[in-house]
Amino acid sequence: MAPKGKNVAIGSGTKRSRKGAATGSSSRETTNLPPKKFGKQALMHYGEDWYECEQESKYLGDEYVDEGRLRQEFPHIHTQIHALGLQYVFVDQGECNLSLVREFYVNWNTHHIKLNQGLIRDSRVRFTLEALNEFLGTPNCGNSEFLAMIERPYYLDIRHTFCGVNSIARWDRVRDTGRHLTLYYGHFNLEVRIWLKYVCSTLLSCKHTTNVTRERVVLVYRWMKGLPMNVGAILEQNMLKFRTSKRWHFCYGSIINRYLRALQIEEEVRDM
Repeated sequence: MAPKGKNVAIGSGTKRSRKGAATGSSSRETTNLPPKKFGKQALMHYGEDWYECEQESKYLGDEYVDEGRLRQEFPHIHTQIHALGLQYVFVDQGECNLSLVREFYVNWNTHHIKLNQGLIRDSRVRFTLEALNEFLGTPNCGNSEFLAMIERPYYLDIRHTFCGVNSIARWDRVRDTGRHLTLYYGHFNLEVRIWLKYVCSTLLSCKHTTNVTRERVVLVYRWMKGLPMNVGAILEQNMLKFRTSKRWHFCYGSIINRYLRALQIEEEVRDM
């Protein structure tokens, strides 16, 4: 698994003085250009509280799957991942510029979520589901079937798939409403545990617990059955949760870094 992200930026070979004037090998005159904004100078007013609360120590690094080992030990799972278009889980995301990631979260205008955009270092960045799926190479499909299955899971087939046809495993329910809430991890077979591990480490950035929520159960079930999922929608939902609540750690830094670098968002040689 990949190490936790570090606050390291890959520079463009151009250094900046304290006054904001660029110096380097370029022969162009740059003294009249306005200084770029980085760090606290780049924050929008609606994100200042989040920025102060969510320090780098609250970042959870991204992980990836060792493709060679998976192909050797579980070839059918490896084949299924490729069939679902989830090859991004095999990509080593590399170093993570946490300053840039924090600025992205801070300047993401969650008050107007339908706009899906933010001002990142003097550049207007659109962050849509379609663009994120295209960047990751994941299917740009609808999310309604997944949400409907969460509301009404295929209880019997899920139990047979996860625990075996002779299993008598039962869902834990909410006492007041009777709603099925979690399924006990100890009843799962090996293949399900492998799928759950990959889902939690590469998509949900969480650790599977003793009792697995129905959302995670349905997600693993759909992928085991070869049913497509809108990965971008899941990532956006979790990012929004990280951004709107100060209780959560924030994640997906390496994916955000790669996305912003593909858009040529400027980075300092050393972001502080």
